Amino acid sequence: MRWVSDVHSANREEVSVLAIVETVAAVSLSLAIYIHTGHVYHIAIAACLAPFLLLRTRRSIRRGLWLGSRLSHRIEMYAASISDFLLLPLVFPIEIFVIKIRVTARSLFCFPRKTIRAIPSNWKKIALCTDFGAVPEILPGTETMPFKGDIVGKFGGVFFDRNFWRECLTTPVYLTIPIIILHLSALIISFSYRWSLKSTALIWSPLLWYMRPIYPAADLEYRLGQILQLAMSKVSLWYSVFFVCLFLVKIYILSFADKYMAMIEGMLGWPFLRSLFEPEGIPVWQLVSLLNAASAILIFFIADYLEHALRHGRQLPIQTIIRTDRILSNIRNTATCYTALCTLYISVQQTGISLPPIGLKLFPWAA
Repeated sequence: MRWVSDVHSANREEVSVLAIVETVAAVSLSLAIYIHTGHVYHIAIAACLAPFLLLRTRRSIRRGLWLGSRLSHRIEMYAASISDFLLLPLVFPIEIFVIKIRVTARSLFCFPRKTIRAIPSNWKKIALCTDFGAVPEILPGTETMPFKGDIVGKFGGVFFDRNFWRECLTTPVYLTIPIIILHLSALIISFSYRWSLKSTALIWSPLLWYMRPIYPAADLEYRLGQILQLAMSKVSLWYSVFFVCLFLVKIYILSFADKYMAMIEGMLGWPFLRSLFEPEGIPVWQLVSLLNAASAILIFFIADYLEHALRHGRQLPIQTIIRTDRILSNIRNTATCYTALCTLYISVQQTGISLPPIGLKLFPWAA
């Protein structure tokens, strides 16, 4: 774990303290807006858009860089005419939006499984590994992936370059203002994108339980080391401990409802939090989350035991461990998706939209 991230550390999924602080601040800001306005539209909209904003793979990033280089050439054509150049701050965000839509749609329809499986990893990178220390990328990969030629996505990073400001001082004012507006719009878009995703941590935090299964036998020792040493795994562990403690607190509160419920209902933001707390009982999705959190804690101790056994040369049933891990990973990942969809359903329902109830009627003739 590091204090402040950069583009390369975020790409390596190195957790930063400032990124966690930013995520907590973004969630707090979302709740503060809800308390002030009484509406959860901003939470529900950001939570619904988050999966589509996270459909990103290395293939789609390369495609986006190629389209970004073509946009750079068009911007040079705009710069040849003063009237077109003045319109550039308006055209630029639309062009970037179109590029992201094209790249995401192509990746999703051509490689759906790989693209959807990238959502948890991409969300963790944004929520836990990316902060103000990382140069903003209006197009992903402009600072981390090698690409020949000029790329329009570097606009966000150029805004922090001293040479950029020196050139602005020697450029006529009627050209400097559109340039500054252009770079500022790129910067605002990048940071808005980050913070909109960070603010969804209250809804999509179950993605911390998503785990990659072990496939080759040689990967076992490496995977055990990841579980025990990586900061991302430790964040998942402490999140699981926090959830288990929160569940036990709920059991205690429900056991003495007459004593504590009146005090809790006076909390700020309780109408929205109440839908997640469910004071009427314990819904299935909370039980599933509890089992997922408990299994994450148990896996940490099992990994510690197995790593200790391998270090001392003990013979272990490697294939059995790998098969068990594969089955457990699939079950946990399915439970993670179920929990995240339940919290998303609750957040959308709180906007006042009448979503159809999801029942357990399996056949049309069932009573």
